[in-house]
Amino acid sequence: MARNCVKYPLEGILKSEYFAEVFSGIETFEIEFYIDKAHSAEIREFLTIKKKKLRQILYVILRGKYDKAFYRKEKVSRKAKNVTAMKFSRNPNSRIYCKEFFIGNTKKIVMIYLLINKDFQKAQNKKIKGKLEAIGGYEYGF
Repeated sequence: MARNCVKYPLEGILKSEYFAEVFSGIETFEIEFYIDKAHSAEIREFLTIKKKKLRQILYVILRGKYDKAFYRKEKVSRKAKNVTAMKFSRNPNSRIYCKEFFIGNTKKIVMIYLLINKDFQKAQNKKIKGKLEAIGGYEYGF
């Protein structure tokens, strides 16, 4: 059964002077962002507070890149396929775990689970491994 998600508009963030300068002359990819409805309120509230760090993460994602300091694939097992993490380091060390979907020429990224105060080094930790594997099995009807 498909889970529900809502589109996360980037217009307010991307129209800023910051993005106009940063993306000048850089090719960006067709990427759409969504938030899982089950965690929508808490993720939106967190992103509002962490807007500056979100801009840095979006810079990496919209260029079609992965960067271990900002946005990376979480390779814990085959079950966690296409699971990624947006990394909001320091005060507190937090993550938004996502799943990527590739439909035609578009990458769709669904922000699914917010983890605040991450207190362990690797995603292999038993606390989070099961959650990442569950996320790997999520499907959405876009």
